[in-house]
Amino acid sequence: MERLKKYFTPEIERVVSASWKELTEIKMRIHQPLILELQKGEIIEPGIQIDEALLKEILNKLTNYSLYAYEKELLEGYLTVAGGHRVGLAGEAIVKDGKYCGMKNIRFLNFRICRDLQHCGRSVFEKIKKRGTVCNTVICSPPGLGKTTLLRSLVQCCSDELCGTSVVVIDERNEISGSFQGIPQINLGMRTDVLSGVDKAGGILRAVRSMGPKIIAVDELGGEEDLQAIRWAMQSGVRILATIHSDCIQQTKSKLGQVLAEQFQCYVVISERGKYECYYD
Repeated sequence: MERLKKYFTPEIERVVSASWKELTEIKMRIHQPLILELQKGEIIEPGIQIDEALLKEILNKLTNYSLYAYEKELLEGYLTVAGGHRVGLAGEAIVKDGKYCGMKNIRFLNFRICRDLQHCGRSVFEKIKKRGTVCNTVICSPPGLGKTTLLRSLVQCCSDELCGTSVVVIDERNEISGSFQGIPQINLGMRTDVLSGVDKAGGILRAVRSMGPKIIAVDELGGEEDLQAIRWAMQSGVRILATIHSDCIQQTKSKLGQVLAEQFQCYVVISERGKYECYYD
């Protein structure tokens, strides 16, 4: 909370502080009340209306009064701030020759609170350990149930407890490490290297060639290029910890494709926040 309060008015700071332990997101929408998303429900603050002046003030503070210096971040649609917290941005898209080039007239902010829950994956880690390393493991669930949080915890466990293990985190959008100015804001362990701001496929290839990892961790597998890179890394002898959006194992395997699905030995299914089930192939 200390690292966020400088962006807020005293009134917003007061309500955020009161709900901090359960807070997951802070929603600011033009001409609407402030909304706090909690682990179980939400709080609407009708007394705090979000107007254009307030949004402009907060955005100026987030970008150190130099919006143009953050063009890359605006292109991605988010800012990462100290503490690993992320601020999602929405507004009017800038399109040139049919290509998205950035954003202007930002009127919607979403502060996503980063939690360093190092021990939440302990029970899963014990189940995927295998002769000094881990099984190739994919974590699957719908959005918002804690896939990334569990992945972070597994990385930290592998890094600190598997002697001689080198872990590389491919952190395309700074969601795993919460890196700020290149420094991870979340403890990912003493044997972990972070490659941030690079696409997953390219990052995996670079990591295997240059960092010598025994384990690679990657969040939100998506297109065919990601899957091809994962297959190549596995063929190179690297173990994989990954997450994917899906409702069940069957949907996960369909997204992975038959060949890659057969390479994952463990599927971790999150049915609700904090509840994990491990299935082995």
